[in-house]
Amino acid sequence: MSKKPGESVNDEQQGALALHRSLLPMGTGRTDVMGSMTATDAFPLPVLESSLVFSPSRDSGQGSVIRCLSYLKSMQLTAVLYSFGGSAWAQVPRLAIVEGGYADGDIEIKEVNLAEGANFNPEYLKINAQGTVPALVDEKGHNFHLVGFTANSRYDSSTTATQQISKHAPKPPKTASSEHHELKKFIETVHLDSHDPNDLFILPTSEQDRKTKGEGMVGGFLKGRQDALDKYSTSAPDDVKEFLKQKQTANKQILDFMTGSPSQEEQTKIYQKANEEWRSAGELLRGQAHHLLKKAGQGKFLGGDDEPNEADFHFVTWLARIASNAGASPGAPGKDILHLISVKAEGGEIPALIGEYWDQWRQRPSFSKVGLK
Repeated sequence: MSKKPGESVNDEQQGALALHRSLLPMGTGRTDVMGSMTATDAFPLPVLESSLVFSPSRDSGQGSVIRCLSYLKSMQLTAVLYSFGGSAWAQVPRLAIVEGGYADGDIEIKEVNLAEGANFNPEYLKINAQGTVPALVDEKGHNFHLVGFTANSRYDSSTTATQQISKHAPKPPKTASSEHHELKKFIETVHLDSHDPNDLFILPTSEQDRKTKGEGMVGGFLKGRQDALDKYSTSAPDDVKEFLKQKQTANKQILDFMTGSPSQEEQTKIYQKANEEWRSAGELLRGQAHHLLKKAGQGKFLGGDDEPNEADFHFVTWLARIASNAGASPGAPGKDILHLISVKAEGGEIPALIGEYWDQWRQRPSFSKVGLK
């Protein structure tokens, strides 16, 4: 917070800023009491509260410590995470919030209903131009110096949002995946298009699978998106109209395929793609994922810690959607999901260690709190 030319500052504001500054450790680059403070200069509010020493010397006529603290609380701004309960990747930062020890309300969750195409609303495209979730933002443009975020922040992917949430968490992961070469590469591998959980939710592997999905949840999901795209693309501002037109055309093609009478050539192409992605998912589980879990040790999370890190958040979220796509019921035991995935992925059994890792997650409160079960 900085003083603008000609702007008066009342006693509570002056006292709050002085109190905030007085609690900064030496050597953190303190600024003048009315100067701006960066995220690295400041403590989260809980630290301020626990660090307070109530003494007369702190009340220097600029307002009592209690009134200063009250003003600090009024300054605290909640980050907003745009999410959707049915989205695979939007669950990643939500896991990071729970596992990171954030209190309810520290980061506000706003639902963007993908099944109704709310992500294509031009107003949402101002927040995330890609029309995807998650998106972590300071939508009021204020400085998050009390909770660790920087001014005018926008993180519009599960990777960047989760990095920021974990970095500034009250209880950050012991291992920073973004600084760990092997885990960073694993996150990138999990996100490859060659085994995209969203593709495998929609794309059928056979004619019977196409009919079942087209008449069920997948058909309804695509129809809801199409209705929204038809609506928004006609009246959208020029800067997003072309984007929406492209999405409208692409969605209609897959909707027509799933609910219409596609040619044999079209069917062969789609079924082949879906089966290739399933095989790639199996290869990931039998290969890199199994290798990292063996390296971590029995009962450990990726990286060898007793607590999960960013790589775990991405992997278990991906695994949950892959299991669901394979036909597993919510929260099914590890041995059950391995069997179902191995049938879809072909290529042999999935290592038991993957199932043990899954069962380890099933016992954690965050697993059910974010809806992975």
